[in-house]
Amino acid sequence: MDVNAESRIHQELERVGAILASRRVEQNLKISEISKVLRILPEYLSAIEKAEVDRLPAPAYIIGYIRSYAN
Repeated sequence: MDVNAESRIHQELERVGAILASRRVEQNLKISEISKVLRILPEYLSAIEKAEVDRLPAPAYIIGYIRSYAN
């Protein structure tokens, strides 16, 4: 993957993460509460919100986690 593609993916994850974090705060929910419902480690949810790709598992998992979180 070239540097431009990686940069675009990271920017998109930043955008999605910010939206998810904003909605979570609007609903007065904690990451730990969402973690229990979705059965996703809180560390992963936090990393998604902060776009910290290096703290996340393989891309296939990330896509599923984001999809679950968004729903």
